[in-house]
Amino acid sequence: MKNILSLLLSFILIDVVYAQTHFTIQQSTGCNTLQLNIQNNHPSNNFSPNPFLTTGFSYQWNFGNGQTSTLENPTANYSQPGTYTIHYDCTIDTVGFYLTGILVTQVNCNDPFGGAQDPYIIIKDVNDNTVFTTESNYINDQNPPYSWGFNIQLNNPPYFLWVWDYDSMDGNDNCVDDSENQPGVATVITLPANNSSTFGNTTLHYVNGGLIFDAYFYKPVTTYHDSATVTVYQSPNAPIISPNNLSYCLGEQAQNITATGNTNSIIRWYTDSLLTNVFAVGNSISPNTSQEGVFSYYVVQTDNITGCESNPSIAQYSVSRLASPIIQQNNITVCTGQVLQPIVAQGTYPLFWYADQNLTTLVNQGDTLYLQEQLPGTYQYYIVQKDTTRGCISTPTILTVNYIQGIEIQSTVNHVSCFGGNNGSIEVTITQGTAPFTHFWLHGPTELNLQNLEANEYVLTVMDQNQCLRMFSIFVNQPDSIHVEASITNVSCYGNADGAIELNVTGGTLPYNYQWNNGSTNHSINQLQANTYTITITDQHQCTKLQTYNIQQPDSLVTLAIINKETCNGKNDGSIVLRTWGGTPPYSLLWSNQKTDTLISNLHLGQYQVTITDNHNCSKVENIQLESIYDFCLDIPNVFTPNADGINDTWEIKFIEMYNNPTVIVFDNSGKKLYENTGVYEPWDGTLNGKKLPMGSYFYIIDLKLSDKEPFSGTLDIIY
Repeated sequence: MKNILSLLLSFILIDVVYAQTHFTIQQSTGCNTLQLNIQNNHPSNNFSPNPFLTTGFSYQWNFGNGQTSTLENPTANYSQPGTYTIHYDCTIDTVGFYLTGILVTQVNCNDPFGGAQDPYIIIKDVNDNTVFTTESNYINDQNPPYSWGFNIQLNNPPYFLWVWDYDSMDGNDNCVDDSENQPGVATVITLPANNSSTFGNTTLHYVNGGLIFDAYFYKPVTTYHDSATVTVYQSPNAPIISPNNLSYCLGEQAQNITATGNTNSIIRWYTDSLLTNVFAVGNSISPNTSQEGVFSYYVVQTDNITGCESNPSIAQYSVSRLASPIIQQNNITVCTGQVLQPIVAQGTYPLFWYADQNLTTLVNQGDTLYLQEQLPGTYQYYIVQKDTTRGCISTPTILTVNYIQGIEIQSTVNHVSCFGGNNGSIEVTITQGTAPFTHFWLHGPTELNLQNLEANEYVLTVMDQNQCLRMFSIFVNQPDSIHVEASITNVSCYGNADGAIELNVTGGTLPYNYQWNNGSTNHSINQLQANTYTITITDQHQCTKLQTYNIQQPDSLVTLAIINKETCNGKNDGSIVLRTWGGTPPYSLLWSNQKTDTLISNLHLGQYQVTITDNHNCSKVENIQLESIYDFCLDIPNVFTPNADGINDTWEIKFIEMYNNPTVIVFDNSGKKLYENTGVYEPWDGTLNGKKLPMGSYFYIIDLKLSDKEPFSGTLDIIY
C-alpha cells in the first residue's frame, strides 16, 4: 500500500516556470501616452482544445494601469505619465488526463480457497480494447484494500474497469455482483471536470454494487510567469513664443523672436508642420524682413533626460508693404454751390491727406475729408497711411476733384398776410449755371414762379447742361395766429354785476382793434352780469379773431325750513331745522336769538329771523313763523276705564305739571267730594277709600290758580 501511494505521488507535478523572456515589448518608455503591442513568446499556434480533456492555452495580462486582457498578443494603452508593471501568466493544458492508480476498499466476491480473494483488474477503452490488466500478476489470497499503480493516458474516453477474483471454485468471479464466468458488471471511469480545478492530481470515489474504489488522475499543465516595467514620461509643454504674430514693414529692423522652455531642454525651430526641416537650434531667431510674406516656424523643445518632445508652438510674423488707402472714386466732379459729400478713405493705420505730391502740405488727418467750396478748377489730394511707430508709409492714393461753376438763383418772396392764409408768392431768377436749365418744385408745380401759396417750405431743384444739380429751399412765412388769453372773474353773488374779462392778446400784426357785443372797444371789460360776451379782434392786416366768453354766477340761495310746532302755548318745545343750497358753500347762519346752528330748539311760538351767508359773503334773510298746536296747555280727558287692564286705568290730565300748586276735585251727582288733590297731581284711580266707584258720570273742578283763568269744570265718565 505504501509503495503504490509513493508511485502515485511521483506523478503529481505541474511545470511552473518563472522568467523574463516569455513576452516581448518593442519599447519600455514613452512620452505622455504609450501604446505597446506585446508579442507573446508562448504562442498557441491555433491549438484546438478537446472539450473533455484539455483547456489549451490561457493567458492573463495585468498592465498595471487598471486594464487586463486574456488575448494572446494584446495591446496596452497608457494615457497618463507614470511607472507601470506588466504581469504575465500563461497556462498550457494540451496533454489531457492520466489514470495513475486504483485503490479498492471493498469487493463483492467469494473465494472458497483460503477465505481470501485473489483480485486483479482489467481496464478497457470504448472499443473494448484492453489498455491495462493485472490478470497475470494478480494479488494472491488477500482481503481489501488493494492498490495498483500505473500511468495510462486517457485520450479516448470513456473507459471501463472490472475487478475479478482470479481463483474461485470453478472460474473467475466478478467482484461487483459475484457472478461467475460472465462478462460481469463494468464500472465506467468518469473523467474529472475539464477546468483549472483539476490541474495536477484529482481523486474520484466510485461505488458500483459491492465494489467501492478510488481512482487517481493526473493532468499535467505548464504555467509561465513574467513581468516587465514601462515608464511613461511627462512631455514638456510647448515653448512660449514672445513676441509673436507681429507685422513688419518691408526691410524693417525686427527684434528677435524668443522661445522659452525648460532649463534641461533643447529648442528647435522647424519650417514645416511635419517637423522635418530644421531652421535653427537655440532659444531665439531674428526675423528676415527682406521680402514680403507670412512666415511661420514650428518650435518644439526636447527634454535632454527623457527625450520627450513637446507639441509645437507656432511662431509667426508677416512682412508687407503698407497698402495704399482705398477710396470709392479717384476722380470726381463738383459743382460750386452744391452740397459737398465727405470723401472717406479706408486703411489699417492713421490716414493723412496732403495737397502736394511731396507730402509737405497736410490738409487733413483721419479717414474722412470734408471738401470745402473752391473756385472752379482742378485740385488734387494725396492720401497715405502711416505706421508712425515703425516709420512706415504707404504709396499715396491720388484723389482728383474738378470744381465747375454751379447754379445760383435770386428769389423774391411775398409772405402770407394772415395766419392760415394762402396769398403768398415766389418769383425766381436763375443767375449762374450753363443753360439750358430744367427745374421742378418738390410739391409738383412746373412753373418757375408760384402764386397763392400757404406758409411753408418750398424746394426748387434746378439742373443745368453740365448736370450740375442744386436744390434751393425757399420759405414763405406767415404771422403768428392771433392768440388770446382771458382772465375771467365770474359774478360773486346771484344777480350781482361784478363780473370781469381781462384779455392778453399776442400774435398777428399790431396794433389791434377790439369790438365787444356789448358795445365796448376796450380790450378788457368789467361790471358784468352773468351772460355771454363776444369780442372781435382785428390786427393791422385785417386779420380777425372771434372769441366768446361766459360770465357765470352762482345759484341763488334757497332755504327750506322744517318746523316742529310748540305743543301748546307756553310749552317751549318747538324747533326749526334749516336746509340751504345754492350760492357757494360753506354757509354760515345767524338767528334772531343769536343761535348759529342749522337746528334751533326749545322755541316758543313767534317769528324767528335767520341770515344765511355763503362763502362769497352772499346773504339771504328769512323770517319763519313758529306756531303752537294748542292755544292753552291743559288736556282734560272726560272718560277713563279703571279696570286694571293697564290701559287708561287712571285719569291722566296732560300738561297739568306745568302749573304751580293746582287743585283737582271730583264730586258725585249728590255733590259729595270723592277725590281732591292740591300740588303735584297724582292721577285719580276711580276709587273712594280704596273701593271702586260704580260706572257712571261724575263732576270735576280744576283750579290752576291763574289770575287770568277761571277754574275749569266738567263731567267725567267711569266705564268698566
